[in-house]
Amino acid sequence: MNDTAILEKPEISTSVGMLIPTVTHEEDGRKKNDEIRYFSTGELRSVPLEGSAEIMTSAGTFPAELVTFYKSGNLKRIFPLNGRISAYWTEEDEYSLAETLEIQSPSGEVKTKPIYIQFYETGELQSVALWPGETIEIETPAGLINVRKGITFHKNGTIASCEPADEISVKTVIGDIFVYDPDPDGIKAESSTLAFTDEGEISCVSTVSNRVIVNKGMSSKAVYSPYIISSYCGGEYTVVPLKIDLENGKISCMNMSGTFKAGNTWSPVNIEMFSHNINLNKKLCSF
Repeated sequence: MNDTAILEKPEISTSVGMLIPTVTHEEDGRKKNDEIRYFSTGELRSVPLEGSAEIMTSAGTFPAELVTFYKSGNLKRIFPLNGRISAYWTEEDEYSLAETLEIQSPSGEVKTKPIYIQFYETGELQSVALWPGETIEIETPAGLINVRKGITFHKNGTIASCEPADEISVKTVIGDIFVYDPDPDGIKAESSTLAFTDEGEISCVSTVSNRVIVNKGMSSKAVYSPYIISSYCGGEYTVVPLKIDLENGKISCMNMSGTFKAGNTWSPVNIEMFSHNINLNKKLCSF
């Protein structure tokens, strides 16, 4: 009889194969997010992995340290890295481990270092979220755009939204608009400054350089503008974008005062420049 005990690592059966959950919680000062999560109804929600596993998808095969699922069990997101950001392990430390992946997107091959890759429940590529500082050039219905933060796709493969890395001018049904958000929220690829319908029409934009003027008749008009506010840093100012929704033949404008139905796309509308002298590329705060 062999005196050596054979310790088998636990495995979990999933739609992407057998996965080995994390058993090593820290390595060289890098702690891992190590909790297996389930939906309240008992279905597997996410699995942090021991080491890195190769996951096969419709967009290619990718390394993963964390995999999440829909309630149905189908793949939702792949995270190539799963380190826990802390005072002892920074975002820069984690990013230094990121590898450039080749993602087969509906718009062609994308080479980048993603935070995560997300899929529809039916398997199609839905979005790619990028690390801060990462940019990719991708062909969109508005032309070739240098994109930061992330990009999303409709189920039919057309581009749903993206976050331009620089201010660009796009042609909309109400006129040319400069599109840019100097401080987009969070890391989600699904929340973006420039959006398209599944037929390639521009459906939503955010701007810090234009205002919308809707002529109401009888010398009456409504003006919708971005807002200039004091930043959290004190002594500095920033511009909060005006969001313009152009879907279904209607114009809706949203700024810090609320959301307003501005009119229809055939209403008498003027697009004017919104004047300010704020440096949009200046990073105001560092927390």
